[in-house]
Amino acid sequence: MPRRTSLVILGARGRMGQRLSRDFAQAGFSVAGFDLPLDRARLHVAVAAARFVVLAVPVAAVAEATALVAPALSEDTILMDITSVKVLPLQQMLGATTTPVVGLHPLFGPDTQAPLRVAVVPGRGDEALTAAETLLKDAGYAPFHTTASAHDQAMAYIQGLNFL
Repeated sequence: MPRRTSLVILGARGRMGQRLSRDFAQAGFSVAGFDLPLDRARLHVAVAAARFVVLAVPVAAVAEATALVAPALSEDTILMDITSVKVLPLQQMLGATTTPVVGLHPLFGPDTQAPLRVAVVPGRGDEALTAAETLLKDAGYAPFHTTASAHDQAMAYIQGLNFL
């Protein structure tokens, strides 16, 4: 993958948005970060030119964030989220776009060193899934595939353990 691959990260001032921005930039990728207050014109220009758009927003904001970037997505731009659940965000991204979609869930926090495992969940487009996995590997992450329902069941179990 050429190092000029560009990413837009929406939610770039949050802790995970900052972490991803830093990691991808250090790996040689071109990263444009956006957060509130948004310059919508600048965001749309960046999204139109990007290979990947990452929604690093809370799950409750995925639908709104998707609606915001959807008009500027090119037909081969890959839209991804990093929320801790996958079924609902994938439904929202798929319903609001016709472009490739991949769900991600970094299984690490903003300050974690290693291993940096990331769940990769198919949405729309096999090539998008492969491209997202390559992007993650090139940035030093350890991606693995799962389904949205299997992911969410595992997360419910893991989160439930915290209350026992």
